[in-house]
Amino acid sequence: MPRNGWAYLLALVTSVAIASLLLLLGSTGLPARAEEPGDPVLAAAGDAHASCSRQSDEATAALLASIGGTVAGLGDNAAEPGSLQLYEDCYGPSWGAYKAQTRPTLGNHEYDTPGAAGYFGYFGEAAGDPRKGYYSYDLGSWHVVVLNSNCSQVGGCDADSPQERWLAADLAAHPADCTLAYWHDPRFSSANTLGVKQVAPFWEDLYQAGADVVLSGHHHVYERFAPQNLLAQADPSQGIREFVVGTGGGPYHGFKSIQPNSEVRIAKTYGVLKLTLHPQSYDWEFMKTPDAAVVDSGSSSCHGAPADNTPPVVQPPSQEIPANSTLSASDTSPLPVKLSWSATDGQSGIVRHILRQSADGGATFTSLSLTSSSTTLQLQPDGTYQFGVKATDGAGNRNDWADGSPFAVDPEQENSDAVTYAGAWTQQASDTAYGGGVRQSSTKNDTARFAFSGSNVAWVATKGPDGGRARVLVDDVAIKTVDLYASTSQPRKVVFSKAGLDPTAGHTLTVRVLGTKSASSSGTRVDVDAFVALR
Repeated sequence: MPRNGWAYLLALVTSVAIASLLLLLGSTGLPARAEEPGDPVLAAAGDAHASCSRQSDEATAALLASIGGTVAGLGDNAAEPGSLQLYEDCYGPSWGAYKAQTRPTLGNHEYDTPGAAGYFGYFGEAAGDPRKGYYSYDLGSWHVVVLNSNCSQVGGCDADSPQERWLAADLAAHPADCTLAYWHDPRFSSANTLGVKQVAPFWEDLYQAGADVVLSGHHHVYERFAPQNLLAQADPSQGIREFVVGTGGGPYHGFKSIQPNSEVRIAKTYGVLKLTLHPQSYDWEFMKTPDAAVVDSGSSSCHGAPADNTPPVVQPPSQEIPANSTLSASDTSPLPVKLSWSATDGQSGIVRHILRQSADGGATFTSLSLTSSSTTLQLQPDGTYQFGVKATDGAGNRNDWADGSPFAVDPEQENSDAVTYAGAWTQQASDTAYGGGVRQSSTKNDTARFAFSGSNVAWVATKGPDGGRARVLVDDVAIKTVDLYASTSQPRKVVFSKAGLDPTAGHTLTVRVLGTKSASSSGTRVDVDAFVALR
């Protein structure tokens, strides 16, 4: 909708007056700091939420007249839903006056209009490919990367997503002493104590490339962090400094819990961050409305890439049915499978693992971010899976995918043709058993023999007060004596698991009833509920 005429005229006159005064006095109201000729300037703020019913975005836009240079709109530029009409009618008369010098990025509200069509329609080629919304450019000697933190709209932000692969390639193709990046959702913020973990791969790639500055918005506050590494630890020599500048004009937000390395926090203030980009350093000034007073400022040198450029050494994941786990009663429910791998790095240490999964031969992978080198997942019976691992070290280096071999999850009930019995075993129906039944024996030297192929095998049984003991043999070699006693009934228990078998060979697992009690048991009962092979 069009702006109210008198309100708009008053705001326009005020904006012009402020801009003229600032041009005379300099950006702080005092004589401006001398800058080297040719050093570029970047003026940044997000969340202008330019609206036809309020003038806070005009006040911040007025600061742009005195700053000059390139304008970085950090997303949520127009009021939701970010339609083309809102951009033209409401954003256009304020921040849009500097459209020709603006290099924008997408906020979440831009996608309130499907495909962010209003944003791309308004900015055109300056916004990059509408299917991506990420791009890069050079500003003086600096390389600047613009990313899209609306991860679900562009195929994800995780390691090996299209955007992450593009980012790694772009940084490799543009080595620079000084690098800056910006996107909408901040990696760290005291306005949201969880931060945005899904953009962690961006931070890793940028850290590995020696980036110096990251700008974000989303939270309508100003916050400056000390340089940080991948673990959110202070890192003055190689860390990335993050500025959250969601102060372009949207409704005020506040802070929740102060995060580590947060140095300056300013709430309930509109303003613009001015960055002067020198060949080997940068200066920052956060200028507030309405008087353009500088309320945070400083300088820092660029540092270049870390000396460690060697990726971690990672072995592919192995898999096993974890001992002592419990299956669901339904034989169509997922089964627990533990994945383990090794990752070593002699210089910077491992900070993160990325596990990717493909199911039933599909080319589409899902991924998990983990802090340890093992995890237990629930996988469908009779499904086929393949897993790969990447690790990130403290310098942001990653290995190529270490992919394991595909395997199938193959549970076999106690009455399967793959199981042969010798002795006085009896079949028992049971509502608590896996699949509804078990085989039982208390007779010494009775055996149940499961023939299978695969890398891992597990025996599922019931533990209880009358549980006895059994000897387990794999390929006719005695491995372990299993005690099935428990003070209370524990059905569908994985009582034995063996990993590391040759997956190409045939194997046998034999359960031999010993006919003996444990110290507390009232019986010698041995159950076979099921066997599970990973083949």
